Order: sequence, then structure tokens, then C-alpha cells
Amino acid sequence: MKKLWVIVVLVVVICFCMILAGVLYFSKTNPIEKTAQISAVLKAPAPPEIKIYSPAFGGSWRVNDHIPLQALTSAKSRIMAFEVWIDGKLFGTRDDLKQNSLNIVAGEWFWQPGTVGAHTILFRSVDQDGLTAYSDMIRIRIGGSENDFSILRYCL
Repeated sequence: MKKLWVIVVLVVVICFCMILAGVLYFSKTNPIEKTAQISAVLKAPAPPEIKIYSPAFGGSWRVNDHIPLQALTSAKSRIMAFEVWIDGKLFGTRDDLKQNSLNIVAGEWFWQPGTVGAHTILFRSVDQDGLTAYSDMIRIRIGGSENDFSILRYCL
């Protein structure tokens, strides 16, 4: 019976020492500093968001039609640039944003593909904080006949 009592006391002392060591280890970091670090992570600015309205998935047009390119971007701060890129080249931009920008901006452009084959479309937005967002990449295949058109959307 005496051995059992010694074992119980020994286990309690070991547990107490482990808890004390943990408290001492974690108390080295200032709790205010921890709160500030967590707060900074929670308040980190988010990049703008882009929603594409056109070309719609599964849409179709004849080869010589003007294809509408429509998207909306929003951010917590003012939008400073909103662009559309086709085949890796700047196709259009909202030039009026530097003076009159808001935190929600719509863009509309019309594109008439001049060549048969695959093309890519990408929207890009930059807010006042310098944060940049890119839309999903849209891949369009223009066929040789007037009615041979398909659209596929790929996520980056």
C-alpha cells in the first residue's frame, strides 16, 4: 500500500512539473505581441475579386461576330486599373479609373478574333493598395467554319 501511495505522489509531482515547464515556456512570448500578430493576419488586405459575365461558358458566336468581354471587379480600396488581356497582350483597359475610381468597377469590351485557332482571355485588376487579381483564364477555340466556335474556361 505504501508503494502505491509513493507512485501516486510521484505521478502528481511529474504532472505538476510538466505543467509548470509548459507555462514558463509559453509565457516568454508577450501575450499582447501574440494578439497583435493574430490581429495583423486577420486584417491583412485581400486582393480584388473578379467576376466574369461574358463570354459565358458554353456560349457560341459566329467567327466574324464581335464577342462581348464583360467582367466586374471589386476590392476593399479603390480600383486603379482594370484590364483585359487576349493571347498575352493587353487588349483593353479602363482609362478613367485613376481620377474617378470606386471600389466596384465594371468593364466591357468587344473583340473580333482575326485568326482561326486557340485564344486566351484574362482579366486583371489592381487596387489602390497595389494588390493585383487575375481572373480565371478563358480559352476559346475558333474553328475554320462560321459556326465552329467553342469556349472552355480553365482555372489558373
